[in-house]
Amino acid sequence: MSSSEFVDWQVYLDEEPNRFQKEDFYLAALTAEVRRSWVRHPSQVDMRKFLLNFKVQEEREDTPEQFMKKSKAFWGIALSFPKKLKDK
Repeated sequence: MSSSEFVDWQVYLDEEPNRFQKEDFYLAALTAEVRRSWVRHPSQVDMRKFLLNFKVQEEREDTPEQFMKKSKAFWGIALSFPKKLKDK
């Protein structure tokens, strides 16, 4: 495997969403076992329900007005300006 192919694989594996690692399966199995000790029907506890799926949200560009409003709010809080100055 060439170094460029290795780098391509690293990028692919870093950006691939909802990819479980073996630690995720281990922790899901451990959590399921703990849950089984607390329920009336332990055989109904499914380990797959403890695997968390994260969805990646797309970042949206702010309009200039939204950016200005957020900027004023941030700096108003950071510098503790009175309400009158923040709204101008």
